[in-house]
Amino acid sequence: MRARGDDTPLVFLTSSADHALDAFRVSAVQYILKPVKECDLFPVLDKINHALKQTEERCFVVTMPEQTVKAPRSSIVYVELAGRNLMIYLEDGSVLQSKTIRTPFLTAVSPLLEDGQFLCAHKSFVLNMAHVERMTKNSYVMKNGAKLPIPRYKYADAKASYFAWLSKQGIGLLGGQTP
Repeated sequence: MRARGDDTPLVFLTSSADHALDAFRVSAVQYILKPVKECDLFPVLDKINHALKQTEERCFVVTMPEQTVKAPRSSIVYVELAGRNLMIYLEDGSVLQSKTIRTPFLTAVSPLLEDGQFLCAHKSFVLNMAHVERMTKNSYVMKNGAKLPIPRYKYADAKASYFAWLSKQGIGLLGGQTP
């Protein structure tokens, strides 16, 4: 499983302690000897369940015409409103197009805006600040080359939000710039 890139949580349930070192080599969550007791198994299953929920929470669910896709939040460069569809631009260069949305743009992208990594700097764009290469007076220049506009009246707030995010990441500013 590990050789083909599968990172599914593994728990060894066995009657022998002989393979405990093998469990470490494949990053098993736990190695439990039989007979299995509830007090040994249930906490491990709770830990795995919690970790899986955390992973799911870091995805943005996109309902497309033919399928539903979970896009890892970290791979999203930006989201654009195009007509009544969301265009989700990913760091690998691919673009996911949602089905027609029936809610306001900010409602549709609200799960992305919860933790402060994404910013709505324009009425039609939400960007991932981890993918910003630089900021100019009128746009964010993304690492993929896209330039996302910043309305003049939102520039001060956009700059302050971006600098606050940089500071939170421990990224200092050259020349002692402040927002």
